[in-house]
Amino acid sequence: MEFFNLIKATQKSGKPDAIHWQTAKTEARANLMLDVALEDAGIETGRGHDYNKPVRTDFPVFDDLPEEGTVDFDWCKRYELAEDGRTWQLIQTAAVDDEEAEELSDAIESYKMGLSVELAHFWIGGMFTATPEERAAAIKAQMDMDNNYLQNVILAVNSIEPLKQCHNHIRHTLLEAIKLIWPLDGKTPELSHVLAFSKEWIEALNDNSAGRGNHRADVIEKWKAKSAPQPAAIHSVKSEQENMIRTDAGTNAGGQIKTDRNTDLAPSLDVLDIEIAAATLPMDFNIYEFPAGVVRRAKEIITNKEEPWKTWSAVLRKSPGILDFSRGTIFVLIRNAPTEVLHSIPALTSHVAKNLLEIKFMPDDGKPNSEERWNSIQHYFISPAVVEENGENADQQYTESKQPPAQLIKVGAGIFDATALFNAPSKDTAAENTNNVPVEEANNHETKTDSEIQPGEKAIHSTESHVAVNQETNALNNDTVHRNESTETQLFTHLMVDLECFGSNPDAPIVSIGAVFFNPETGGMGSEFYKVISLGSSMGFGGQPDADRILWWLKQSAESRSAILVDDAIPLDDALLQLNEFICENAANGPASVQLWGNGATYDNVLLRRSYRRTGIPALWEFWNDRDVRTIVELGKAIGINPRYEIPFEGDQHNALSDARHQVKYVSAIWQQLIKN
Repeated sequence: MEFFNLIKATQKSGKPDAIHWQTAKTEARANLMLDVALEDAGIETGRGHDYNKPVRTDFPVFDDLPEEGTVDFDWCKRYELAEDGRTWQLIQTAAVDDEEAEELSDAIESYKMGLSVELAHFWIGGMFTATPEERAAAIKAQMDMDNNYLQNVILAVNSIEPLKQCHNHIRHTLLEAIKLIWPLDGKTPELSHVLAFSKEWIEALNDNSAGRGNHRADVIEKWKAKSAPQPAAIHSVKSEQENMIRTDAGTNAGGQIKTDRNTDLAPSLDVLDIEIAAATLPMDFNIYEFPAGVVRRAKEIITNKEEPWKTWSAVLRKSPGILDFSRGTIFVLIRNAPTEVLHSIPALTSHVAKNLLEIKFMPDDGKPNSEERWNSIQHYFISPAVVEENGENADQQYTESKQPPAQLIKVGAGIFDATALFNAPSKDTAAENTNNVPVEEANNHETKTDSEIQPGEKAIHSTESHVAVNQETNALNNDTVHRNESTETQLFTHLMVDLECFGSNPDAPIVSIGAVFFNPETGGMGSEFYKVISLGSSMGFGGQPDADRILWWLKQSAESRSAILVDDAIPLDDALLQLNEFICENAANGPASVQLWGNGATYDNVLLRRSYRRTGIPALWEFWNDRDVRTIVELGKAIGINPRYEIPFEGDQHNALSDARHQVKYVSAIWQQLIKN
């Protein structure tokens, strides 16, 4: 197999570009031969050196190839890469002045910026290449959450797989069609309308196609007619504009439809804010008769702009027709929402668009039946909050809700005794809250408990390398259960992985990987793996960062940030190849038998596998061997244990290797308690 690599010099170095080619059986061997050739030629690559990392291209078909295995500096004087960045072509003889050449060298193809930034680039008038100034403007536009029109377009395109995979010229044409249907100086279209049109447009026939069926031009005309105001309705619309309640985005907020609210209560966004604040409180109460303590606490939340009310309010106050939804619907939407969606306004906007559905309720008819109305909707809630049977002592309970305890014991009708909590020892590491949430984003679901793990009896467990170990399975004793076993003769099949990423979506760019082989029966740990990955490389392979996650990282400690900002960060494909080698060398029964543990059913394992797919490197573990840390944590809670917070955390939090080691400890502790009988 032939391997042809471009070694491009940096602009500041003033040195000529070089190429190197050779034949090899595997890519790993070819990379090794390339490193040797570069060392012999005195060329150093990477950050701070005169040359960038080598880039593999298609093998050229020309008669004047340089000698195999040598570093050649003359090739790039005769040939250049085409627009696809892989195919070689003859350099055109037409002269280009220095300023134009410098400008062209700084420009990149739009698809390399990531899908969301590319859409913003097209939206503000960009074409298929972008200069540094245009890229900066596109990033600024993409992060402008007040531009509801653009954010709706970005969410719609990211939700349609064919649009994510198609050529960027097609996406550019789609955006022009959207602007044609909903002009920029007109009313902002709803997300559902943009989504429906985009799906219909991409599924229609190309206008140049001779086939039967709807063409894209027909779809555009249909939606233009559908979106245009009807002549008979123009006068009616104008007459109602003065009395219309508008959302923060300027759209109609509704309020004319009768709901389950008190008919004497005038609909307004301020009333909606109080309902949102009340819905975020961690206890149950009759939502049709707010206790005085709930109202006071809700107003305090609004005054202090506390989370998660602030995020919910920002999204719902911009939702068209929001006042036409019942109070019960607002409470069901907020209390049933997964915690992950609160860490990103785009994610919450998408969640609201999909889940803001009216429930069946009993309207307020003026009768004293609020309790009956409240009972009629309680089955819509996934899980209840702290239940109150009546309103006694409500003021005290709800005023103290600013610091909700991990668990309350009911000692009377509507009375909860905070002194009756389990006496838990002080912890060095507190449970995460919404302002201190790790990248994996779901730790708020893992409620801290104080139930200790009871010491188990001594038992002999066989390790995966068939070595018998006599060990006491006290999951809270870090010196026994979680000590590292000797790795000289031990191999394992369980592998704990932790990723640090700049996002929570499946294609988020990975910036570090930590992995530890372990035996859950003994808590023993084996070989470890840790690599810091270049963010530019991860994004170059199609990684899509989240703006909120970038801001989250900027707020972390200097130790956490410095762990991913190192000079020796390696490319994503190099890290994945090295991870494969690590698995092959340390798996007890081959890589196909490895059981890969990640923190979250949709996080570590999914992001890692998607990164393998984007780089074209095979993932060695089988999909049926994916294992989830959070699932076994829930099993532990079911039997009354949660050792995650009982075991001291060693190392720096949000360091991938430290997190992986800690996960091994509490997963092993739960495993041993589950199987000891």
